[in-house]
Amino acid sequence: MHRIHGAAFGAPVEAAGRTVIPVSRVVGGGGGFRLWPFSGSGGWLRARPVGLYRIDAHGEEWLPARPSRLGLGLVLGAVLAGVATVTVVRRARPAPEQPVSRSAAEPG
Repeated sequence: MHRIHGAAFGAPVEAAGRTVIPVSRVVGGGGGFRLWPFSGSGGWLRARPVGLYRIDAHGEEWLPARPSRLGLGLVLGAVLAGVATVTVVRRARPAPEQPVSRSAAEPG
């Protein structure tokens, strides 16, 4: 199995006197086999953004990418709060009374 690790730099984008270069972390692996007359290979590759370089008249600056997990946390928290509320309300509410049938109420 062969593994690769490294950085991938995107194409520089220039606008308004600034140049931005995106950077991703690349991880991958794969393997292969060779059995005449057949051969094959398989593998995987993953690239995740890690940040970007911003270059302007004042110099260069590294801006790390920060995944927004706040939104995911708020949604998960709201779902858990809803489930907890429904559970508490169901337990606090008395069970509905079952109607008594006449045949069970009258002595036989």
